Amino acid sequence: MAFPSQTDQLDQAAVQALLDLGGQELLRELVDLFVADLQPRLDELDRAITEGDNIAAANVAHALKGSCLYLGLSSLADVSARMENSQRVNAQQDAQPLLAELHRCAENATSLLKELVSP
Repeated sequence: MAFPSQTDQLDQAAVQALLDLGGQELLRELVDLFVADLQPRLDELDRAITEGDNIAAANVAHALKGSCLYLGLSSLADVSARMENSQRVNAQQDAQPLLAELHRCAENATSLLKELVSP
């Protein structure tokens, strides 16, 4: 399998482990689930940040980080981890810049995943 060009955003070993586990079909299914779930998670995070609910924001960021690590999305996982950590310490001043970065990384990750599973 040829990996997409943006390899700095993708942990190839994690992707290869998924391919070894269930082949291209499993990878495609996991990507489809992740992509379908990504926007609702981002919406939930936006809402939590807007409402000043640091605990909810940290929990959503934590869940997103786990999904990203599982799929090998290292850049998005990193930003999610930074968001989680900032919300755990109630650092509201970091929320909006991190949220903007998270949205940019999510857009890049979606493109990367679609490229990864395209025929």
